[in-house]
Amino acid sequence: MQTKHLHLHLFGTPQFLYQGKPITGFASNKVRALLLYLAVTGRPHSRDALTELFWADTPHSARVNIRKALSNLRKLPGVVLVEETTNTVALAPQSYRLDTAEFERHMAADDQMLDVLTWAAHLYQDDFLSGFNVSLSYEFEAWALAEQRRLRIQMIGLLERLITLHAQAAELPTAIATARRLLEMEPWHEATHCTLMALLAQSGDRSAALAQFQQCVDALHAELNVDPVPETYELYLQIRDGMLFTPPRPIASLPPPQLRRTGQAAPAQLGNQRRLLQGAPIHNLPAPLMPLVGREEETVLLGQLLADPTVRLLTVMGPGGVGKTHLALATAAEQVTHFRDGVFWVELAAVDSVAALLVAVVQALQLGVKDDDALQQQVVAFLRSKRVLLLLDNFEHLLAAVDLVVDLLKQLPDLTIMVTSRVRLQVQSEQLFPITGLTFPTAEGEQPAKQTNDSAPALFVQQARRLRPDFKPQSADWSAIHQICRAVQGMPLGILLAAAWVRDYTPTAIACQIEANLDFLTSEWRDVPARHQSMRAVFDHSWHLLSARAQMIFQQLAIFRGGFTAAAAEAITSAALPELIVLVDRSLVQRSLGKAAATVVGGRFVLHELARQYAAEKLAANRSLHYQTALYHAAYFADFLEKQYANMGTAREATALALIDPEVENIAIAWHWAITEEQIDLLQRALPALNHYCRARRRHRLGDRTLGFAATKMASLVTIPSPPLAWLHFLATLYRERAFFRWMASGWVESEQLLQQTMALLTQLEKIGENVDAAKADTLRELGRITTQQDRVRARAYFAQSLAIYRTLDDAAGLVHILAFLGDLAWNMGDYRAARRWIEQGLAERAAVADPELHANLLNLLGIVALHQGQLDEAEQRQREALLTAQSVGRIGRHEKFHLGVTLIWSGRFADGYRLLSERIQQEDSEGMRGALAAAYIHFGEAALHLGDGKQARHSVLEGLTIANVHKSPRL
Repeated sequence: MQTKHLHLHLFGTPQFLYQGKPITGFASNKVRALLLYLAVTGRPHSRDALTELFWADTPHSARVNIRKALSNLRKLPGVVLVEETTNTVALAPQSYRLDTAEFERHMAADDQMLDVLTWAAHLYQDDFLSGFNVSLSYEFEAWALAEQRRLRIQMIGLLERLITLHAQAAELPTAIATARRLLEMEPWHEATHCTLMALLAQSGDRSAALAQFQQCVDALHAELNVDPVPETYELYLQIRDGMLFTPPRPIASLPPPQLRRTGQAAPAQLGNQRRLLQGAPIHNLPAPLMPLVGREEETVLLGQLLADPTVRLLTVMGPGGVGKTHLALATAAEQVTHFRDGVFWVELAAVDSVAALLVAVVQALQLGVKDDDALQQQVVAFLRSKRVLLLLDNFEHLLAAVDLVVDLLKQLPDLTIMVTSRVRLQVQSEQLFPITGLTFPTAEGEQPAKQTNDSAPALFVQQARRLRPDFKPQSADWSAIHQICRAVQGMPLGILLAAAWVRDYTPTAIACQIEANLDFLTSEWRDVPARHQSMRAVFDHSWHLLSARAQMIFQQLAIFRGGFTAAAAEAITSAALPELIVLVDRSLVQRSLGKAAATVVGGRFVLHELARQYAAEKLAANRSLHYQTALYHAAYFADFLEKQYANMGTAREATALALIDPEVENIAIAWHWAITEEQIDLLQRALPALNHYCRARRRHRLGDRTLGFAATKMASLVTIPSPPLAWLHFLATLYRERAFFRWMASGWVESEQLLQQTMALLTQLEKIGENVDAAKADTLRELGRITTQQDRVRARAYFAQSLAIYRTLDDAAGLVHILAFLGDLAWNMGDYRAARRWIEQGLAERAAVADPELHANLLNLLGIVALHQGQLDEAEQRQREALLTAQSVGRIGRHEKFHLGVTLIWSGRFADGYRLLSERIQQEDSEGMRGALAAAYIHFGEAALHLGDGKQARHSVLEGLTIANVHKSPRL
């Protein structure tokens, strides 16, 4: 083997050394360039190609020049040319060492070889040929600059890895030094400034972290003439206020510099932001089904208040049924062009907690987030620097959330909130806008014979004509209509309820019925008779005009929350669809206009909240009917969940989850009632699907809350002497399944405690002869899962115990799941051989398991391992098989598309990878897994960069980093 005495150092000013001493005797810089070009490319070149590369501008003497240059190279010490023919030239591959080649070889090492990666960074002393005149010819300059950019990008990626590895190893000084080195290369790189700020803050040097922010601002202004993106300001504020408690997240990829106008919005959530950039007004306001009658003056005044920058919190206040929502929606619709970033309606009638209010806001803003964690921070991050109007509709039962409203206004100076409520919020910043009923003739004894310009009678006639198109009031009718409007004080709901009977009664008969018994919405009005102090009379009148059958159905419908389907109503109250339509016609029940209504036969229905409260009082007064209805309600939703569980893990899972979505409130009510009434059988039937739903939709708090309440109740029940063994088994299951949600909410410590409680219960059952092997195996599996990131040795031991039990039970499904967990664990530990062994065992065993999704997961894992082993062809093959398998059961294959896209990028097939990752991003995570989407954006940006689209690359990488920061995504 030849000794490599010739050394070429090309990072920085080129150095050509032979036996450690500089080589002299180069006839020109072009000879030096020729030598380094042959060394870097490492392959034979035709003389014609070299001539074209270096002497294209002097064609008359080019052949002479190439001969002279090659003659000069042959005379230099250590230079061994390979000239297999008279036409090709190469540098003998074993005759020289090249620092750029060593750099690329070392940086390909695994993360565990930190010293090798550090040496690779040491080799990169400066940019490739930075001290060399590359403008010897156009072609050579283009090649040299492209190579310089390629190596520079690799160096940036290497520094990213080193920052991540040192941060994970708690080597903060080294991580900080590495980040500073990266900023020396690219001082405009905002993401690195953020990383360095976080590292400095974590090291305890908050003043340096704040100073780094100013350096970031200065660098961006000096280099790009742009401001930092909002996420950078958010990080600065967190550090300034001492709110950065989590370790800094590593950077997965860095964006290239991109010029953008100062003040241009940074990429955030794509949906509404993209619509804004396209010039379309942003709102989620429902299209009105009826025109707003009257309220012209109120609409103008409300618009003026919303335009006043000193009015940040505007409360449209009035009694129930006065038309607050209709007025607010109509006014908001006129504001869509004035609030540049959107007007968003948040319906709160069925919302019963602060947490649920946040979920409703997130859904209204279309953030695509279903995760229960850190919702307020996500809302603040999205709305920062946006001019937005939020309409919080029907707020009166959520006064506990007033502090949240005030906090949002304090943190978001461009946010305006309009609230509709029966009561004032009682805060200093509140601008009240009280409204009363529509206008009507007030003179007692006045009996006009024709229509007036008042809006209340106009609303009655409009509604009456909807029910009776031939309705043409006569003189006596006008008198009765005015009497009706006075009786209900112009309240739109009262007018609509009264007009609902126009097919059955004359206006005079309707007026007489109302006058006989008016118990209006409770108030303290001094200018009306005492009998007018409550709106109950309106509902009483409607109630007494219903048949006994309709009355029973109406009060039973109060058991529902968040609406109901026709099928649910029939199962629980035995009401057929035509009977529901009767109540709709009487304005006691409304058809739902939401998306969920369009997906079920017969649609969805909802009771107006006032009507529901009235019906609930009636139902509560009939204890036997109340118990029977609640029992049927709980049994129906237990059966509903059982049916949906049969579809989970199959091609129909997406449909099953979508059917459960609108029923979550009903399910929660049914679950709570079943626990309180000790209906354990119903709970056991409902648990599998409820547990699966909460995991799939990332409703971790919902899962923790519902299972926790059940576990507490069951723990008290099993204290009786000789409790049913089924109760003990169920309690153990509740502990085990709740452990997952506690793990997601607060970490592994509480989760492990629950699993240890599970093991204790199982041991107790085992001692009395119960077979608990399967439950033990499942519990050990969960113990392994939650300890994988904290104590991998212990996790491996748990998995091993679980594996042994599954083998004893001949439980093929459990066995394959454990093999997949063990493969994932080995991959996390960097033991790719072991990971491959476990996964291949799982693939060999999975033939006995009819679970295509598990098969897809194993294939995808094997592809990931193959990728990290450098087996790119195998990685692509396995991931394509995984994608096809996932799609065969109706899944979109998000994870498989992501990993296949990354593999294609690593293989240099940037266009194919770009296409797949584009599909992955556009599909969006219906389960709310936005954290998983972060990596897709970052690798999508990487592909865009390789394809020459720097603008798209920067946008995508910043989007990915934003999502990763919001969701605290691991492995980024």
